[in-house]
Amino acid sequence: MDQKQVISTYLPGVLVLTIVRRSHGEKVMRVVKGAGGRGGTIVQGRGTINNKLAHLLGLDSEAVELIFTLVDREITDVVFAALRTDAEIGKLGNGVSFGLDVQGILRRIHRDSAVNGGTDILASNAQTEGKVMSQAEHELIAVIVNFGFADDIMDAARKAGATGGTIMNAQGTVRAGEEVKFFGITIVPEKEFIIIVVPKDKAEPILKAIQEVPCLSEPGVGIAFSMDVLRFMQLGQKAR
Repeated sequence: MDQKQVISTYLPGVLVLTIVRRSHGEKVMRVVKGAGGRGGTIVQGRGTINNKLAHLLGLDSEAVELIFTLVDREITDVVFAALRTDAEIGKLGNGVSFGLDVQGILRRIHRDSAVNGGTDILASNAQTEGKVMSQAEHELIAVIVNFGFADDIMDAARKAGATGGTIMNAQGTVRAGEEVKFFGITIVPEKEFIIIVVPKDKAEPILKAIQEVPCLSEPGVGIAFSMDVLRFMQLGQKAR
C-alpha cells in the first residue's frame, strides 16, 4: 500500500490583508476560502477617519477587523476577484483589501501535491520578483510603538498626506508587570501596531513626518518600516 510522504515546502505567495468593519471578518474568510484560500487569522483593531469635525467630537475611531490570509500566487487573481464581486461583501460598507509579496510560505504537505518539489517555482519567482514589485502603486507603512503613542503617529501621518490607518493592540516579548532594560532602554510589553496604505509618492514624506513625532525622540520607543503593495482594492457599494 502506497503511503504519501510528508515534506516541507517553501514557496512564494501573497499575504492578502482585508480590513472591514467589526464582526464581518468571518464573511470575508468564507469568500477567501471559497476562492481556494486555506484559511487565515482575524485580528481586531480600530480605524481612523480623516475628518476634522469627527476628530473634534471624538468620533474618528471605528471598530474594524483585519483578516490575514496567505495564498499561493497562482490563485491571487481568483481571490481578489471573489472579494470584488461577492454580493455579501458588497453590502458591508467601506473596506479595503490589498496584497503583499511574501518570499516564501513554509508548509508541510504530501509529496504528490508539491509542484516540482518547490524548487523550480522559487527559482522562477526570483527572476520575476523585481518586475512585479516595480509595478506597485501603493506602499504599506507599518509602525510599532509603545502603547499610547499610536494617535500621535496617526496625527503626523495625516498632516503629511495619509487619509487614515488602522491601529491594533499588540504585545511585546516581556511578561506583563516586568520591567526589563536592554542597553539602558526600558522595554514596555504593551504595544500598538499601526498600518497605513498610501500611494508610493506619499510614502517618503509620511515616514519623515512620523520620524519627527516628539514621542519617538527617545531610542527604543518604536520602529517603522514600509513595503510595496502588489495590489490595492476598495470594497463595498461605494467602491463599485
